[in-house]
Amino acid sequence: GLVNILFNGTKDSLRFVAPSRNGPAGGGLYRYVIELRPGDSGLSSLVVMVAPYLGPQAEAASPPAGEEQVLAADVASAEFRFFGRHELRQAPAWQADWKRTDALPDLVELNIARSRPGGTTNRSIVTDPRRHDMKDILNARIKHREPFRPFAPSLLAESPRSRESFDAGW
Repeated sequence: GLVNILFNGTKDSLRFVAPSRNGPAGGGLYRYVIELRPGDSGLSSLVVMVAPYLGPQAEAASPPAGEEQVLAADVASAEFRFFGRHELRQAPAWQADWKRTDALPDLVELNIARSRPGGTTNRSIVTDPRRHDMKDILNARIKHREPFRPFAPSLLAESPRSRESFDAGW
């Protein structure tokens, strides 16, 4: 049978369902929404909302409100892009949105510009860490660089996960 993947991405938001061992309501499936929220100052905030996933009927009727956390404030602009096959027989390419319900994208990129002195743009690439070949895909198809180059994930120092994962004696 066909598998329906609960993942949807547009240039403004990312929505997906994933398991969590220690979500706001304990272990189980959770609905994640990452999106831009307009602020009073003309700038936006990048916000993640997490709520227990109650099934497709409950989601269609009225998705539950979730726990919210601001990932970045003072955002001048942000845009998601998705790398993968838009259709089964096409070559993978960057796309502005992801509507496939039978496959996940290979990569998700977030281009974000924050309102700070210098107005720098930060680029983040999010990958599936379970794929053993992801470093090779990034180096060959995305970065177009030598295959021996490493790729390392990073976390914000303020993130609860970084406190769990690292001894931040710095």
